[in-house]
Amino acid sequence: MQIKRSLFYRYLLSYLLITAVPLLILGTVFYQKSIASLRHEVENANIGKLTQVKNIVDQRMQELSHLAFRISQDNRLSRFYLGKGEYEAIEAVEELRKYKANSMLIDHLFLTFQGDDSIYSSAGKFSRSSFHSYFYTNEEWNRERFFEEVNRLTRPTVKVLIDSQSDALEPPRVLGYMYPLSTSPQKTYGAVIFTIEQKMLYGLMGDVLGDFHGEAYMLDEEGRMLAGMRRGDKTISVREEALSADYGEPSVYRLNSAGESFSVVTVRSETSDWQFMTIIPTREFLGRVSETRTLILIIICIVALLGAGTAVFFASNHYRPFKKWIRLLQSESIEPPAPPDNRTGRENELELIGHTAYSALESYRALREKVLSQRDWLREQLFVRLLSGKVRDETEHEELTRAAELQFVGHAYRVLAVAIEPQADGWSRLGRIYSALKPLAVPGYKLYVVEAPDEDALAVIVEEEEGDPADGREKLLRIGETIRETARKAAETEPYVGIGEPCATIDRLHRSYAEASAALAYVRLKKELRLCRFEEIVEGETKEFWYPVDEQILFTQSLKQGNQTLALENAEAIVGRIASQATSLLMLRYICFDIINSTAKTAQEIHRTAFAEQINSLMSFATIDQLKTRLADLTVKVCGYVDGLKASRNSELLGKMLKIVHERSMDPMFSLEGVADQVRVTPSYLSKFFKEQIGTTFSEYVTNLRMTEIKRQLVESDKPIKEIVESSGYADLSSFVRKFKAIEGVTPGQYRKLYAEAEQTEQTRRADMDGKPQ
Repeated sequence: MQIKRSLFYRYLLSYLLITAVPLLILGTVFYQKSIASLRHEVENANIGKLTQVKNIVDQRMQELSHLAFRISQDNRLSRFYLGKGEYEAIEAVEELRKYKANSMLIDHLFLTFQGDDSIYSSAGKFSRSSFHSYFYTNEEWNRERFFEEVNRLTRPTVKVLIDSQSDALEPPRVLGYMYPLSTSPQKTYGAVIFTIEQKMLYGLMGDVLGDFHGEAYMLDEEGRMLAGMRRGDKTISVREEALSADYGEPSVYRLNSAGESFSVVTVRSETSDWQFMTIIPTREFLGRVSETRTLILIIICIVALLGAGTAVFFASNHYRPFKKWIRLLQSESIEPPAPPDNRTGRENELELIGHTAYSALESYRALREKVLSQRDWLREQLFVRLLSGKVRDETEHEELTRAAELQFVGHAYRVLAVAIEPQADGWSRLGRIYSALKPLAVPGYKLYVVEAPDEDALAVIVEEEEGDPADGREKLLRIGETIRETARKAAETEPYVGIGEPCATIDRLHRSYAEASAALAYVRLKKELRLCRFEEIVEGETKEFWYPVDEQILFTQSLKQGNQTLALENAEAIVGRIASQATSLLMLRYICFDIINSTAKTAQEIHRTAFAEQINSLMSFATIDQLKTRLADLTVKVCGYVDGLKASRNSELLGKMLKIVHERSMDPMFSLEGVADQVRVTPSYLSKFFKEQIGTTFSEYVTNLRMTEIKRQLVESDKPIKEIVESSGYADLSSFVRKFKAIEGVTPGQYRKLYAEAEQTEQTRRADMDGKPQ
């Protein structure tokens, strides 16, 4: 059994909206804020490192400027002092060596004067011609141009002395920081030159930038590369674009190439107007951000799962009482909950709803049983009325069909009558046949099984859902054989089957039933037959002279059944067909007297003397119209008598049934089947007959008898409730308590207590009345 749990999912959705969704929203906001903040932090950290490189380089360059200024102010290094002799030159070299030791950036320190062929350095004194032989001998650099630039200096300048020859974008190998010696801004007389190898700046940048994978560059004010470094094997495809761009304030830029993103960090020195730059793959640049993003996403997912789990927990906890009540209400085997104790105040709203729902369900089940029993009874009544021809008009037919929840949309309808040889237990065997035929299914047909209204037989109504095929007769015979074989196995005896002719509409079913009954009566006479169609009877009659055989057979059968409508219809048809024949008067009288003889015989079979007057009148007819009128009078008289016999038999049967019910209703083994066995009818017929005659079902009638007796004993005796219940035919006390409460609204104990309190109140009132003065 599957339960639609829409309420649970509503609870779950509500709690998800309360827990998981806000957590997800907060987590998303936190994620975006955290990632943005961390990204900003990473960018600021890289800008800070590059700014630190810039500050260190500015500081070192300022130190070189201070050294150069001190050298220019040092008398021992003045042009006048050095011109005195060689001793002074040796002192100058020693002084320059001391100055060089003040900065680790300096590779060599040179002092030169315009118009002087000598060059003083921290390594010694050299002439300009020998200078070329001692410094950077393995490098390709333009020494003549170098001295020309020295002579033209007007301000401190950094020049590339030796450029890289392997790659135009690689940083230069040696830089020269030239500081002019001047007496005025426009007049210089020499220069102090500091040479710096690129590896020194590389180390300075690497120490500050730390472990990163990418490239870092130092550019002068004109965008020329002064120093640089590379870490990692990754080729920076945006290097040329990054180095050629003009950047302003310290910032971070993104450049893309070949589907890969690079982060460019730039800082410009306010002092020297130099630009410092790093180019790093973005995934490396934001590696910490990626790790943190993954961690935050994991945390958000965990929190979301915890929120979802919490929502499921609360939804399940909230839905659990409803689930309990649903299982209780949908199961027939679960015991009802204990009744609420309102005095303790411990019952919550859900328990109250549950108890109320259970009580409502008990009432619904009882009502449903009544409705279902009424529906089955209505179906039986509809089919009996259709078979008896007692449906008055189309409106009544539609109302009964709708109430019985049936739809007749077949192509044709016919009736098969099933009976067995009269036996002592024939009713029991017929009941087994009824039970066996009820579930029988035949493709293309609908079968309805009912007990025949006026004989010990069953009527099987066959509705053809499809059109009548070419092999309709053979298929009908197969259905008849199937029904006969099923009945034979169920009853363990050979049954008889009579098959009526088809009718186009359901309201003509009584004609097919009369034909089936006639065929059944015929097959009972012919012991060698077990199944017969009505048309076989007609075809088997002699046709030496014209004779309305089929109508006469139907007329006779309808008289026996008391079907006045069909009998009058066939009588009129017989007389009309006789009158329409162009034959001699003598032959017509023969035919009319044969019909009168057959009718009189049937009437005398029903009662020997009750219809003598009508029969004599019928035999003295003079005209066809008199025959028609008197035949109709006899028909009405006979059918009325048959109906009276049925009513008499019904009254007798009802008296027997009620006597048995009142005598044995308190027996725990008492049942509908037991009563049916005693009155020799089938249980289904007894149930239908009881409902039709009393107006209530057999079980309701018995329950009312038992409840009346139990309530009497509860009020008038002090017997234990269990003993009273068991003595009244109920073996299961808990089941009875539920039934009693559903009917009376209180339990048996509460019922006894209420009547005891009422009796005590009445006695007190009477005592008070007796004690009053007159």
